[in-house]
Amino acid sequence: IGSDDHAPVAPPVRGASLAVVSDLATSQVATGGPPAVEQALAALELGVSVRALPAVPDTSEEIAPFAGMLIDDPPGLTPESREVVRKWLESGAVGLVALGPRSAAAPLGASLEPFVAGGVRWENRAPAGVDPKTSATLGMSADSLADLRATGRALLEATAVQDSEAIIRWSDGAPWLVRRTVGRGTAFALSLPMNPETSDLVLRPGFLALLANVVDAAGARGGSRRVEAGTAWFFPKESTVEVAASFGVVQAGESDGRRRVVPAVAGRYDLRIDGLVESRFASIPEREIDLRRRRVAAAAMAPGGGATTAWIDLSHYVAFALLGLLAAEMVVRLLLSVREPHGSRV
Repeated sequence: IGSDDHAPVAPPVRGASLAVVSDLATSQVATGGPPAVEQALAALELGVSVRALPAVPDTSEEIAPFAGMLIDDPPGLTPESREVVRKWLESGAVGLVALGPRSAAAPLGASLEPFVAGGVRWENRAPAGVDPKTSATLGMSADSLADLRATGRALLEATAVQDSEAIIRWSDGAPWLVRRTVGRGTAFALSLPMNPETSDLVLRPGFLALLANVVDAAGARGGSRRVEAGTAWFFPKESTVEVAASFGVVQAGESDGRRRVVPAVAGRYDLRIDGLVESRFASIPEREIDLRRRRVAAAAMAPGGGATTAWIDLSHYVAFALLGLLAAEMVVRLLLSVREPHGSRV
């Protein structure tokens, strides 16, 4: 059959994978196990694979497979890592750095670019929590950040937020979460480390909402290059996106203020994004080709699991009623024939 003799082969490209860079000596929890941020990502079940790294990658080959990266209290980034991370963010990735005492004591030659521009200072005191008026982006769990019991916080210099946006602030107005656009990607800077010894941040539901927003942002920036057919790729509204596939040209639309491309057919798609060409792939969902029989769950068979209708058999009642009407008609006909006067004789 000639129609199925060819199939696209996808090389190892960026997918739903997240890197977590932390120091095990300072990020371990008292109950044991991996760092709190890794446990939180596993509990969220966002469909991303998490890989722990001992340090920030300093080559493009090491960082390419990741759509997002979480860095906990790094002692600055080396010049090599800064350049690699910057290009990685410009390609559409999302990164978050949690600032702590080590970040404020970065050695000479290390900085926190491209996440923040300028220096970071650690202060051994902090307000009770964040300003609830600025934390609405975290939804209903934002109220859990009102009391973080922080023993300190990172303060950014004025030059560090000139080209950034403080989307969440402390109750005293200082930036708590800063967002910075780097090319097609986004860099977040958090003024608390993800360490349970420094604050209760990782124990609050608002922390889970923050992680979910970072993962969603990675997908919204087009970070996932291999998706299921019918799943959209999103890009910033100001981006120029041209899509070509083996069956023709795919038009990019707009949704919620973003550029949107929906690969409706499985296969390879060549995207030209702001002049840069990259290949992406859409695959058939496994649930559509797995035709094995599955046992029906007991809950699905319960009467309350769906609409139910009570049926009552009325056929015999209707039959008796019709039979009675027929008998009544015969009686009426008989009575009419008896009362009918006889004709006169001639």
